[in-house]
Amino acid sequence: LGPGTNNVMITRHVFETVGLFDESILDGGEDADLYRRIRNAGFECWFTPSAVVHHIIPPERLDDSYMRWTSLRQGGHVAFRERLDWGLPMLPLVAAARAGQATVSYWPKYLAARLAGNREEALGARCLLWRSQGYLQGALAQLLPKALGERLQSAMNFRRGRQQLMRTSEAGGT
Repeated sequence: LGPGTNNVMITRHVFETVGLFDESILDGGEDADLYRRIRNAGFECWFTPSAVVHHIIPPERLDDSYMRWTSLRQGGHVAFRERLDWGLPMLPLVAAARAGQATVSYWPKYLAARLAGNREEALGARCLLWRSQGYLQGALAQLLPKALGERLQSAMNFRRGRQQLMRTSEAGGT
């Protein structure tokens, strides 16, 4: 997908060449879309793993419900981007491979972490499972748009989902 944009430096010239974030993307992934356009325009990109960035993370973003929501959203977006990149005929094959990955890799990690009582590792593995679920839902919505598309797209709407989560956390905090 490319790096997120939580801590990225981009010169104005890049934006002038490839455009800004695409705000019409409702399921998230505006940063991945921007990064693809930057890469496709031939710009050289650098990653530095030693960079230190401090983020203030609101408590509601540490809640399991937020983790589930964002993982589902991310998986759905990956399915959408992969269909654009590889075409609709490849999507069922990739979806099957991702389902296999969840079954063979993510479920055992989740179960092992649960048995060991390691909540953080279990949540991490659960996020991978939710992301796989979001991918499969997103793939199905694209493969069967009349049967599933609108309902799943509505459920995965990034901005509306974030607004609902924020209203819920604000109501609980007042």
